[in-house]
Amino acid sequence: MGTRTRLTTLLICCAWMNGCTSVLSEEQCMQSNADEILLKGEVNTPLYQNVLLAHLEAFGESARFYFLRRTPKDHLLLRVEGDSFCGFLDLAIKDEDEQSQKLQNASGYSGAEIEELEYDQIADQAFWVSAGRIID
Repeated sequence: MGTRTRLTTLLICCAWMNGCTSVLSEEQCMQSNADEILLKGEVNTPLYQNVLLAHLEAFGESARFYFLRRTPKDHLLLRVEGDSFCGFLDLAIKDEDEQSQKLQNASGYSGAEIEELEYDQIADQAFWVSAGRIID
């Protein structure tokens, strides 16, 4: 087996393990909630998003945001981890900036941490405002 083949095999294994880790941490996130609404995991419902946004408002000073994937209609799905909660934030992109464009246009950012995320909440929807940087 040549060096190039070994390197390719190693890269494929690393990518596979990263995917497994992301799935596992999503499942752990769901199970780590004491809040019954977040525990049910009905992410696409307004009730779920409102409860998660309320947790972010009350306890979100140290929350960490991780990009999971782009969803239809210019939305991003982020995993949010706080000291006392974990959930999945459906974040709409109304006005694009450099960081939101990166996340929408490249699939390689799955699992990347988003620092200094700013968002606005209008009714039961959160909207992307800006982010400091993406740590991949």
